[in-house]
Amino acid sequence: MNILFTADNYKPQINGIVTYVINLRSELEKRGHNVTLVTTDFPNSQEEADVIRIPSIGLPARPFERIPLIWDSKTLKKLRQKKFDIVHNQTFVTGFLGAKIAKEQNIPSVVTYHTPFDQYIHRFIPGLEKPLNPLVEIMIRYYFNKFDKVVIPSAKTLKSLSKIKSKPELIHNGIDLEFFKNSKPDKFLREFKINPKRPLILIAGLLDRGKNFEIAVDSMTNVVTQIPNALLVVAGGGTMKKHIRKQVERLGLQDNVILTGFIDKEMIASANKAADLCLMVSVVDNLPTVALEAVASGKPLIAIDDICVKDIVYDRKNGFLVNLNAQELAQAIINLIKNPKLCEEFGKKSLDIAQKFSIAKYAQKIEALYEDLIQSKSN
Repeated sequence: MNILFTADNYKPQINGIVTYVINLRSELEKRGHNVTLVTTDFPNSQEEADVIRIPSIGLPARPFERIPLIWDSKTLKKLRQKKFDIVHNQTFVTGFLGAKIAKEQNIPSVVTYHTPFDQYIHRFIPGLEKPLNPLVEIMIRYYFNKFDKVVIPSAKTLKSLSKIKSKPELIHNGIDLEFFKNSKPDKFLREFKINPKRPLILIAGLLDRGKNFEIAVDSMTNVVTQIPNALLVVAGGGTMKKHIRKQVERLGLQDNVILTGFIDKEMIASANKAADLCLMVSVVDNLPTVALEAVASGKPLIAIDDICVKDIVYDRKNGFLVNLNAQELAQAIINLIKNPKLCEEFGKKSLDIAQKFSIAKYAQKIEALYEDLIQSKSN
């Protein structure tokens, strides 16, 4: 198949959607398909074969993101010179371009619903989520009705899609399990000069509103009263980084919390291996890649009790599900660190659970979906 991917997010950005695009594209190519990616142009973008970059404009408040100018005539010309069998859209803005190409070439189009639409409101104009909810519902119907099939990574967005034409398809995202399973802790420990004997707690992701990194930091005030040498590693960057740094200083946790900034795939895999346990406290994700990476690394995972992690974290089997509360989170961390045997048991169970999130299995399901849609379109 000749497949067109559209994605607002791609390298040099570092986030879950970028990881998803890289993994799925690579796996589909291994299966003999040709995948062209049309994505946003970023400063310092590297040229790649079959990657078409769209001119973009920056966002002063969010320098790690840009808005692609999807009606760029040169981009349209390049795409119209190619013949595709199907279009798979990954994020919002470039999805309109993907829908246009699919319509022009009379081919099926798929969209994966990565980020719930209300989270765009939460990120850019926080506080107006409820007043703008009717507008979000209209946007959801308008946008997703452009595509033949909507794929959802978890059941979290199922209710919001109840009024679209096609029935959403639930297919859990996949990652490269072997890469995370076989990674070593040394690289991360050396880079950040961390004593391997310290109890290490990892929380990774984009430091943004709704990700609740500040609650993880708050929890450390209780953790250090019982485990003074405990270390929380906050791996990632984003709009909340300065806020988190000031919070660490205000709470006097400089010796117990480090902020790494954005780190690459190899370093995040090494960080997961170095950690005794991982945290997932976001309530805005659909299916968090960082949670998949943690279980693929064989680590216990403490997560907020949210539908997005129900298939990744099983309470008291491979981690703990807790309420969005710093004290409760702290107690779960203390319980695990003080019980190495339980940590080991949860880690082994995480490795078992991770098997259903193999990128190879995921790509096989996506490939079958493509074939069904192409066949239906030809009929």
